[in-house]
This record gives sequence, C-alpha cells and structure tokens, in this order.
Amino acid sequence: LKGLILSSPSNPTGAMLLPEELKDLCKLCEEEDIQFLSDEIYHGISYGGKEATALEFSSKALIINSFSKYYSMSGWRLGWMVIPEHLVDAVNKLQQNMFINAPTISQIAAMKCWDEETITELEKHVQ
Repeated sequence: LKGLILSSPSNPTGAMLLPEELKDLCKLCEEEDIQFLSDEIYHGISYGGKEATALEFSSKALIINSFSKYYSMSGWRLGWMVIPEHLVDAVNKLQQNMFINAPTISQIAAMKCWDEETITELEKHVQ
C-alpha cells in the first residue's frame, strides 16, 4: 500500500474519525511508510463533533482543503494544500501544468473568509 486517502468529515454521511483515531492512523501511516492524504474539505461542518486535522499529528501528511463548503464558496474552485517537504517539487511540477492561478477576485474574496466578522457569520451557518 503506497497511499491512503481519507475524508473526515465525509460526505454525504458526515462520518468523522475521533481525534485519537486520526492520531493512530497518522502514526500507522508513518510507521508503514504510507503517504496519508487527508481530505479536510468538510472541516468546520461537524455539528458538534470533535474535529481534528492530520496536521496536529503528522508532518508527513498531505492536507487538502477548500473554500467551497464551510466558507460557502461552491463553484469558485479555490482551495489549498499543505504538503510535506518531500512532495514540494513534485506538486510544483504538477500544478505548473494544471493551472496558473485562481482569478484575482476569487483570491480577494477568499481572504475575507478569515476576517472575524466573516467567521462569526459562517459559524451561524453550521449550528
């Protein structure tokens, strides 16, 4: 097994690993030299469940997230990855051939997502 992809919380069920389970999975992947890809696009939409990110437990995990769900920007096709050092060159080579950059207006709108008043409003969407 070379890699493992996990979506937590997942769509459409909302199933989610407990933080301790995610920690154990990260540890196992590191011990077995399995590249762990954590799809965290639904983070923030857990309806009271205790969330965790793989970044809390591993510096080798690849994290994918997006503005689509929690930030209510579906269709803007804007997201980010946190990648381990050993994948930087490979990911750069891929992304250079897949896209140049997101539209300026999308980037400006995304930056507003982290303003305190925006976060307050977003939290109301998932209560």
